[in-house]
Amino acid sequence: MRLVFGLLVALAGLSACASTIPGQNAGGDAGGADTSSQPVDSSQNFPLDGGQPPPTDAGPVGVDLGLPPRDTGAPPRDTGAPPRDTGFVTDAGAPSTLVTRYRVVAYEVEGPEGETLRFTDVDATLPIAPPEQVFRVNGVLNLSDTEFSLSVAVLVNGHVFANEGATSPEDYSAQGLTYPGTLDRRRGVFTFAGNVQEAQFATLRNGNVGLSFASSGNRYELAPDPTPAAARAYNGGGIVQFVNGPVMATPLRAALFWDLPTPGMYREDRGATLMTPNDLAPFFVSFDARPDPAFCDARLGVELCVAHLAVYIDSNRNNRFDTNETLLGLSPLSLAWRGEGSPERLSSTPFRHLVAGWQVTHRHSAVGRGQEVLAPFDSLRPLNPDIAIFSGGVSGGLGEVW
Repeated sequence: MRLVFGLLVALAGLSACASTIPGQNAGGDAGGADTSSQPVDSSQNFPLDGGQPPPTDAGPVGVDLGLPPRDTGAPPRDTGAPPRDTGFVTDAGAPSTLVTRYRVVAYEVEGPEGETLRFTDVDATLPIAPPEQVFRVNGVLNLSDTEFSLSVAVLVNGHVFANEGATSPEDYSAQGLTYPGTLDRRRGVFTFAGNVQEAQFATLRNGNVGLSFASSGNRYELAPDPTPAAARAYNGGGIVQFVNGPVMATPLRAALFWDLPTPGMYREDRGATLMTPNDLAPFFVSFDARPDPAFCDARLGVELCVAHLAVYIDSNRNNRFDTNETLLGLSPLSLAWRGEGSPERLSSTPFRHLVAGWQVTHRHSAVGRGQEVLAPFDSLRPLNPDIAIFSGGVSGGLGEVW
């Protein structure tokens, strides 16, 4: 069997990985007709970020990123088993400085034969996969004394995917977690609220920081990145993945929906009709500079722009999403742009972890805060604007972060 490793990140149980995003349907100002958009021929082959997408008939191998289980309110079960060895080659003691922003530069997991598989932030092949498939990891951890916020994705040929047969974005290879808790700097341990899990940090011999969880043997290598360079442009070639097979309804359109502070208000942008949708239909997004100011808001003291990625059935063929039309797919990824200004102004908002410039983010519920939050990925090699369509469409509308 040909194996594709990384199409599924089995993070079911993360209460912070809310995939059905609360919010209203796009209504009111959903943007005018996008007559400049050109149809995209989804039957073409397209080299994006290192090669073709992996074949959809390959047998998947699930990837468990080892994040904490869903917070059910019950105390953690004592299995009597000793804590798992993190396996890291470390220096003595916890890192001297922990509270900062980190890039995920490597991720290690046990493979199907018990071997250690190591993903880095550079495209590379794996011994269990065909040579035309390359893999890498992308992620960011923002750590404070009271909050742990992680975005992480395993990419195959530059894209995030869901496995065939998956039923929700919780089965996506890009996930996020924002959880309150307490950081013990001396021990190098972050304890999640409710004692649902502990995250252990260790100093690695190369100067980076190792991250592991008490209930998992999976490991992350983190490089401090407190002041990342701002990305002044964004160019991405995403794919619309029809997880359970092609959708026969036409026409289908993929578009950005800029989230406006007024509840239920969006502006549609960069729409493209998907011609003859197949399992992997391309969707291209390009910005050479900042977004149109009409898509942004500065009421928090810093200019902010957030766009959600969605696919819908354009029943009346007017090149825009109307409230009576069907929303088929909503990516957990959102495209964001933040202007210059003091990040302290955003400290209690869903935008608190954004950096200046463009970034792709994971949108999820922050545990204990009752709000959506945007956890950015590393912009050094940004994620593509990928969208997965699951059976049953999208409930709850486009979602809101304001």
